[in-house]
Amino acid sequence: MFGFFSIWKKTADVPTGKDPVVAIVLDDKGGQAACTLAIRDKHVQRATAMGEFGRATCTGELPAADH
Repeated sequence: MFGFFSIWKKTADVPTGKDPVVAIVLDDKGGQAACTLAIRDKHVQRATAMGEFGRATCTGELPAADH
């Protein structure tokens, strides 16, 4: 049996006053997935979801806006 492995990257603008949140929810087939959050190219958090309906959430705090 061969596993499926996929990597994707998403860059997003976060509205002023809001902190970023990345959430993963697996379905009833389960498996494994991970989220990694970086803010301004600095690693902030990594979390892994496993199994049926596994969940993972990565959050971070945005630094003060540059003026």
